[in-house]
Amino acid sequence: YIIFSYNKTIYILKLLKEVIFMKIKRYLKRRSIQKHIEEFYKEKEKVRNDEGGIVSQKIDNARVKVRSKIPEKVLETTETAFKKGLIFMLTKGDNIINKTCSPEKKHIKFQSNQLSVNNSITRHGLKKVDSSSKKSSYINQTLSAVEGTSLGLLGIGLPDIPIFLGVILKSIYDIGLCYGYNHDTQEEKVFVLQIICAALSTGEQRGAFWNEAEYTGIILSPNFKGNSDINFSEKFDLYCSEASHILASSLAESKFVQGLPIVGVVGGAENLRIISIISKTAHVMYKGRYLQELKNTQL
Repeated sequence: YIIFSYNKTIYILKLLKEVIFMKIKRYLKRRSIQKHIEEFYKEKEKVRNDEGGIVSQKIDNARVKVRSKIPEKVLETTETAFKKGLIFMLTKGDNIINKTCSPEKKHIKFQSNQLSVNNSITRHGLKKVDSSSKKSSYINQTLSAVEGTSLGLLGIGLPDIPIFLGVILKSIYDIGLCYGYNHDTQEEKVFVLQIICAALSTGEQRGAFWNEAEYTGIILSPNFKGNSDINFSEKFDLYCSEASHILASSLAESKFVQGLPIVGVVGGAENLRIISIISKTAHVMYKGRYLQELKNTQL
């Protein structure tokens, strides 16, 4: 009887030890996720409120001067080129972009990082996910700078637009894949278009696009339990037009400058600035979706 009682006591103590250990581990993990989320909110506000500062204002002022010298016919042609290029790349360009995105490899990498997130009580796994996203951004910004400057030196502007749009979409797709989000559905394409609009717009319009993108991210979450009557086919058409207009307005002047061999490098450098803005916005948007879903499952 004494031996039985002793063994039972030992078993209960071991069980209690395991329960306490699991509770401590869960507490530490929840605290690390919450701290990461708090830091993310600061990062998001910084990107959301950043419209380029003094440097961007000077570029915009220079762009206005250039615009006044561009024939109206050239502006119309540029805007049409952006719209046609964007629609083509979104509807028929996935096979081309995926050859450079390597979705399968990025999916495997994300699964590996997610395993670290699930098994770690620190933020090591979360930082690995962020690191993959930032690395993709740096690579695409470099690609854009080389692509834009090279074509600018050759005096090529309008023919460069489909290539540049491909780099924009690849940049967004790469970041999304780093956080576990694919881009092969119309719903995700709408989210991509909203990212472009939110990144390149200003003032109240910028805030509206940010709110719409964040709401779309909530709806697309597997944890969303509300009712949504959003027609994504209509949204796709709407945001194709919105994004095309914003892209054309943002880049028409620099593409025109890029078509002149003497000042082509100036237009090429503008590609890097635009890709940087879009990449920062995409990083925050996808990271926000990822952390919200992680919070719903872990906290």
